[in-house]
Amino acid sequence: MKKYGILFIIVGLVLVIGVSYAIWQVTLTQTDKNTVTTSCFKIEFQDANPLNLEKSYPITNKEEISLVPYTFTIRNTCDTYATYQINLEVLNTSTLINLDTIRVLLNETNFEKDSSLLKSYEQVEKTLANATTSYKLETGYLNKEETKTFELRLWLDESTPPDEAYMNKVLESKVTIITSYLNESPSYAEVITNCSNNGYKTTICMLENSTYDTTNLAYDETEDNNLRYIGASPNNYIDIGDRDASGNIIPWRIIGVMNNVGDGSGNSETRLKII
Repeated sequence: MKKYGILFIIVGLVLVIGVSYAIWQVTLTQTDKNTVTTSCFKIEFQDANPLNLEKSYPITNKEEISLVPYTFTIRNTCDTYATYQINLEVLNTSTLINLDTIRVLLNETNFEKDSSLLKSYEQVEKTLANATTSYKLETGYLNKEETKTFELRLWLDESTPPDEAYMNKVLESKVTIITSYLNESPSYAEVITNCSNNGYKTTICMLENSTYDTTNLAYDETEDNNLRYIGASPNNYIDIGDRDASGNIIPWRIIGVMNNVGDGSGNSETRLKII
């Protein structure tokens, strides 16, 4: 009987403990809501004058300016940042197979280098199902609500031989643009480096992208309205290839973009001043 009594007491204690635990269990609920808000990302595309060059013949690089360009505009309609990549995709309906003498020029104005052969551009992944090859023409950034306009020209280089491989042929292509959301604004150095890599003059890159630098650049508000680096320690170092005897970089610094600088022949131009 004592054993049963002890067993009943133990069972009773377990029940009491279990009940007590349930009594002291508290569930707390968050008062405010968890909210996730997505940002805006939208790029507008507009174009005009699709290229339709009939009875084309080889021309020089200087003559290409007479060609009516294909014009297109991209616009970041949002208060966020974006990247873009412009490709030229050759379609499988083309009968001109040999592209060795096809030249392409995107935005001739203020271009550092001569127009390049299409095949000199990097080949990238195609986005069109009916394309055979895709060439990357340019990459860049779109600031908040920024708009950029481009002009594309295509022609046969003057070195094109009078061969059946080039005669009575058709080159059909389309421009494709790949855009991506960017979490934050790229640094000014990243923008200028990318712009220069695309073939534009450094002076033009600085002038057209000054909005990306809010601390190191400012217009001096003189008659020439030069764009200068400011501040006690601006990030204006560049590498122009100078090396000391040990192979170390000899740093140069950009003072700014100076307007109306005489070229020695009575004309004025915009120049980049470095020391």
